Amino acid sequence: MDDEKLETEKLSEIWVPDSQYKDTATAELLSDNVFELCLGSKENGKVVSNDFHSVTLSWQHLNVSLPAEKNFCRCLRRRKQQPSEPRMLLNDVTGIVKPGTLLAVMGSSGAGKTTLLNALAYRTSHNLLLEGDIRVNGINLGSKIRDISGYMQNDDTFIGVLTVKEHLIFRALLRMDKSISKRARLQRVDDVIRELSLTKCENSIIGASLREQGISSGEKRRLAFASEALTNPPLIFCDEPTSGLDSYMSRSIIKSLKSSANKDQTIICSIHQPSSEIFELFDNILFVAEGRVAYMGLAKEALGFFSRQSFKCPQNYNPADFYINTLGQEPGDEAKGREKIKKICDAYIDSELFNGMNEEIYKTNASRIQYNFTLLSFVSFYSICRFCAPVFRQLWIMFMRCIKCTFREPLIFRGRVLQVLVTAIVFGLFFYKQDYNQEGVININGAIFLIIINMSIQHMMSAIRVFPHEMPIFLKEYGIGMYRVDVYFFCRTMAELPLFMLYPFLFGTITYWMIGLQESIPVYLIFSGILVLEANTANAYGYFMSTLFGDPELAFMAGSGLMTLFVLLGGFLLNLDTIPDYLSWMQYLSWIKYAMTLLFINQWEEITFIECNKAPVVLEMTNGTVMAPSQCFRNGAEVLQAMHFEKEDFFLNSLLLLVLCVGMRLLAFILLFIRAKRSTS
Repeated sequence: MDDEKLETEKLSEIWVPDSQYKDTATAELLSDNVFELCLGSKENGKVVSNDFHSVTLSWQHLNVSLPAEKNFCRCLRRRKQQPSEPRMLLNDVTGIVKPGTLLAVMGSSGAGKTTLLNALAYRTSHNLLLEGDIRVNGINLGSKIRDISGYMQNDDTFIGVLTVKEHLIFRALLRMDKSISKRARLQRVDDVIRELSLTKCENSIIGASLREQGISSGEKRRLAFASEALTNPPLIFCDEPTSGLDSYMSRSIIKSLKSSANKDQTIICSIHQPSSEIFELFDNILFVAEGRVAYMGLAKEALGFFSRQSFKCPQNYNPADFYINTLGQEPGDEAKGREKIKKICDAYIDSELFNGMNEEIYKTNASRIQYNFTLLSFVSFYSICRFCAPVFRQLWIMFMRCIKCTFREPLIFRGRVLQVLVTAIVFGLFFYKQDYNQEGVININGAIFLIIINMSIQHMMSAIRVFPHEMPIFLKEYGIGMYRVDVYFFCRTMAELPLFMLYPFLFGTITYWMIGLQESIPVYLIFSGILVLEANTANAYGYFMSTLFGDPELAFMAGSGLMTLFVLLGGFLLNLDTIPDYLSWMQYLSWIKYAMTLLFINQWEEITFIECNKAPVVLEMTNGTVMAPSQCFRNGAEVLQAMHFEKEDFFLNSLLLLVLCVGMRLLAFILLFIRAKRSTS
């Protein structure tokens, strides 16, 4: 009986992430009593998950390294290949942090502070090798630790056109547990705004660039913390939360972290060089130097440890500055600095403080060790609830945000409307009221060509200039399980579609009647429809290049280069019959070719008379002077014949242009999906 009571007490301490129950063979290994203690109580065969309270995070023998890179040049030269040694970023790091604790990770620049935080949160880059044992309440959750923790990054990534309150409401509606009512979520938003002193700026736009003047840097840092604290996670990582702030704002941020830690949360933050007032707010300190731990323990006991190593802090001196200077390296004397750091780190490894911490980690893990196999097997068979909101709620909330972003983003809405109007009027003035004669044919053809090129450039650039800047925000929000990839891509496409139909329609309407194309409503409507489809195909191409490269500059360079080829393959500047066979296949990827064919056929098919006002050409022959008739286009069919466009190809080119539009949009989605999955793997 006593053994059963002991088992119950031990099991009640085990924390397992919040999840819906899934019937599996492994789950059946757990009795109802054990299951209820681990996950929650059962009602009608379903589990009602208990709220988690607190977590203890421990890690042992943590190593992060940059793998050796092979020298491919030597390989090409057929020389003996000698791979370089891997670069160790973290070397055998061990530590533990308990609930209600604010742990500060300190060290000089490049010491490994951010690398340690990323490793503990399972957010390391794909090119880094992570080794070691990281446990939450004695259980190795692996990458699923991201689903029960918050991560405040050093760089503030926000959608700048949203207000502070809109940003928090969006996260509350999608990230908070689905059992919580909407009213309670909105109340939580108000509470967080009040607790972090964001009341005066709650209705101000955040601002994310020079063109968007928004809230201050300090308010952005508090908003970043509010975004993570909104769901009240038991574990929060903060990377340089005071970066770029003055001493007053920095102290305000750290006091907010301290207040959250007092509510039994576990908070780990990296900080570069805090003031003495800020330093006093930390419970525990972890000093990192050259990827190793130089000290970890109570902040008030750090001076004693360094004193025992013959490093004494001067009187009335900021302790944080003293520690950073002691663990730093003087330029030009790196060898002496490394020797000093090695001495301190070795002394810490041999200290009773380190041995006591190891015993504490062992006790934390040993109290649960007999249940680890069953629990880890069970955890592997169920997935933590990444997407708390149902799909339809995700669609609605994401669509509303995309609508706001689309109409508030100056590069998409206000600036584009002005650009379309001005450009269309200028085009119309240059080609105003063309006559249907030989000069008019050349001018009309040139106008159609320039309209296609202008629409392609504008709509391609609108995707390349905006989408790559939003991609880091998408990857971050997807990584914490706010919404699915297909939900995001579909909503963004649908929110932009009305504008990307309006712009080419508006541009085409102004230029069509100013240039003086056919005075036929059906022909005008077909002209507008083709222009809308061509513009959206160019926009899909911009999305494809953006998701392929991820960087706006690379996407622009590659996109504009390929587009130059597509222009040449359009059939206006180059006779397609003269293209070599090994390059001719590329014309089928050119939406400009399809749009050119359709617009020329639409314009000239019904034209039965074109005035020929050219004088005959005088040819000097050996037997006298001969008057030869000049070459004239006498009707629209002759214009199409000269351009090698067949009116029978109208339907096929329309279908191919539509296929190309949908195909490039689908490829962009697939590439975005791959990027999202790789970011969470």
